[in-house]
Amino acid sequence: MTSSMTSFSALWQAETRDETGIHELLLQLGLFERIKPPLVKKRGRIAAPAEPQISTRRALQLIEGLARPDAERSALLPLIDALLHDLAHSADPFRALLNFSRLADAVEDKTSFFIELKEHPTFRSRLCKMLGFSQALSDTLERQTELLDYLRHKAKPVSRPQLRSLAREAWKNGTNRSEKMDALRRF
Repeated sequence: MTSSMTSFSALWQAETRDETGIHELLLQLGLFERIKPPLVKKRGRIAAPAEPQISTRRALQLIEGLARPDAERSALLPLIDALLHDLAHSADPFRALLNFSRLADAVEDKTSFFIELKEHPTFRSRLCKMLGFSQALSDTLERQTELLDYLRHKAKPVSRPQLRSLAREAWKNGTNRSEKMDALRRF
């Protein structure tokens, strides 16, 4: 982690906030939203703007919305720098932050979730990468938070004979041919 990464928690909890410092740090991390300015009419034609504007306001709102009560905030504070670092290394950092915010709202106990993320950096890294990579998987994870168990542990390779025996076990679970095929598809 770089020295600029460790300063976010200090900037975030300071009594007098350095808004410029927070803005610069969020830009460095890639946690910004590209806002398309309105189209401009020139000589009767609609001209597209040259570049979209960049705002970090939404990212800061999402970060502040992660933890409202003091217990959640105290669990998030030691985690926030490492979490932002992992979010910044995802495919789309702003999307990852947005999806993380939605997932945190869906989790039953945010405090224990934040503590678990702090204690297990590989789980946090896998989660942040997935949240920035796939919107469909993020939406599914938000609806079915029990699927977080698949991200907690690294997948173990299975040998070909083990795979065959797992397929046979799945085949045995069905009573008729369509149930057996369905069980085989899902194993």
